[in-house]
Amino acid sequence: MEMLDIQGLEELARDYTETCRRIIFVLGALDEVAMQVFLDMQSHAPVTIEPGPVPGGSVAYRRSICVSTPAQMIPEILRALVGANVGVYQIVAV
Repeated sequence: MEMLDIQGLEELARDYTETCRRIIFVLGALDEVAMQVFLDMQSHAPVTIEPGPVPGGSVAYRRSICVSTPAQMIPEILRALVGANVGVYQIVAV
């Protein structure tokens, strides 16, 4: 089993800068409801949806989306997804 970089994860949680990071959201399904959440966030926050498929992701049935955003936007995006009843299975900083 791979050892987690706990210190790196804790530093990410304390990052209050506007530095954008690549974040992958793994969802139950990347349907219209989920996409609308990301589009809404993009319209009023520093969130950029990265074009193209997520590396290693299935083209036939996409469940993941990669965005570029400051670390402090991650909880806001998560709240919006949960509020829209979108299943979130993993959030990964890459």
